[in-house]
Parts: sequence; structure tokens; C-alpha cells
Amino acid sequence: MANYPKILMTTQGLSLISEANATGQALTFSKVLLGDGNLEGDSIRSLTQLKGPKLELAVTGGTNLGSGQFQVRAVCSNASLDTGFFAREVGVYAKVGATGVEKLIAYTNGGNFVDYIPDKSVPIDSQIFKIDIVVGDTESVTVQVKDETYLIKAEMDEHNASGSAHENRFKLFEKVSELGDDIIKKLALTSAVTAVTAMQTNSWFGQLLKMVLAASGVRYNIAQNGYICFGSFFGGLIIQWGLAADYTSATYVCTLPITVNKGLLVLAGDTGAATISYGAGFKTNASVEIFSSQPTWKQSTFYLAVGEK
Repeated sequence: MANYPKILMTTQGLSLISEANATGQALTFSKVLLGDGNLEGDSIRSLTQLKGPKLELAVTGGTNLGSGQFQVRAVCSNASLDTGFFAREVGVYAKVGATGVEKLIAYTNGGNFVDYIPDKSVPIDSQIFKIDIVVGDTESVTVQVKDETYLIKAEMDEHNASGSAHENRFKLFEKVSELGDDIIKKLALTSAVTAVTAMQTNSWFGQLLKMVLAASGVRYNIAQNGYICFGSFFGGLIIQWGLAADYTSATYVCTLPITVNKGLLVLAGDTGAATISYGAGFKTNASVEIFSSQPTWKQSTFYLAVGEK
């Protein structure tokens, strides 16, 4: 396990803090670098860059610890690392304001008490670096998070703790709820004629009404032998009709366009002016039977069947 000494501020790091205080701009932590360089007696205060930079870490966030300290969090992954190395150096970079020059603000070196990071051919679990930096009385401290960085539990906890974390999502839910109320009110105020007219147009209400009715099971076939299924909104009611053409017999069985679960009513009538009496009823859930009072006549009969899905 790596054992790094306490991280120290560089001279240019102290200058950045002074500049941030003097100008009233934010001190922004921009990146964390790992390297394999040795100090070889050099003073950390005088460093302006790592001795042997090898890998940039993804900055994921930061926390104001109070008492003049700020914690920077970064994630180490070797997914893009071509050559493995001993991670002796840890350097934190920062800038003043949005357009300031990035500079090495703090540095530490673990010497021989560090871990080896292999190249990308040997994948490793991502490791979280938490680095505490002394920022003094700097009024505004931020971190520059890259788009491709990881979301770790600390960031998720901070996000969820925020009072406005899910504000946009809640507003969306409110809008959806309001839309649902508007639709219900619209349906309640819509007459049958208006509804039919709406479905024959490309208006938003017409399209929405079609989808709602289709989802409830409403369907139809307007033909000589046709049907209308009213769907679950109307108790599964089905009305069907058809023609028994040119038959000569006392009874005639017609196959229904749609099978019903329960037959309720069948009516039959002559297509012309002849005075023929008819009786009718469901023979099966898929057919109706017509009874004629003139079995020797050639006749055609319409039927109307009411059933339940």
C-alpha cells in the first residue's frame, strides 16, 4: 500500500492563492497528475511541474473541509495507460478564474513506498484519491470536472443531499401530472360528435384519443360483415353485423367476424319488403343462427349481434 508524505504547497501555489484573494476570483483545481520522478534533493517549494508526469487523473469533485482546507477528489484508472510505472509523484494543478494559467499548486513524493500501476493490458479497479489542500482564507474554491469523469459515491451523496438535486425531474413530473389532468378534463367536456371529428384530424387531441382508445381495446371494421369493439372503457361491448345472402332453408348459421366470450342479443330482419318473420340467437360464441318463417323462399337476411368480450 502506498504511503505518501503530507502534500506541500509550492511557491507558485501560494502565489495563486494570494492572487485569488487579491482579485476576488475563484481558485479552481483543474487536474491531478501522477508521475514516477524522484525528488533527488530538490525543494518541493520550488517545483513548477512533476519530474516525470505519466498519468492524469479524472477530477470528480471537491469538498470544503473548513479551517482553510479543501479536499480534491480524483479517480485513477489505467484504461489509457500505455506503459506501467511506480506512482511516486502526486501533483495538484490549479488556476485563478476561468482563463487563468494552470500551475502546480501542491506536490508530494512517496519515494519507494508507492504502488506500481500496470499498463492498460492489465486492468485495475479504479482508485479514489482524496487530497487535502491548504487554501487559507480564499473565499471561493472550485473544481474543474471533466465530462468523461466518473460519478463516485461521494458525488452521488452530495447530489442527493442538495435541496435542488432533482428539481428539474420533479418539475417534469408536475408537468406530466398537469397534462394528465388536462386530458381528463378535455375528455369529460368532449361530446361524441366532437370526439369522432377529432379522430378524423391530425390534431394532438385526435392523435392522443386514438392512442388511448386503441390501448383500451377499441377497434372496428366498417364493412358488410363488420364489427365495433368498444374496449375496456365500455365493458368490452362488441356490436357485429352481417348478411346471410340467398339461402332457402328454415335455419341459417352465420360465422361472426369476431368471437365473443358471452352472447347477449341477436336481431334478424329481411333486406326487402317481404313479410317474413325471423328469430335469431347465438349458436356458439363464434356464430349466430337465423330462423325463418318461410323456409321455402329464397331470401337474404341481415343480422345484428351484441356480445361481450
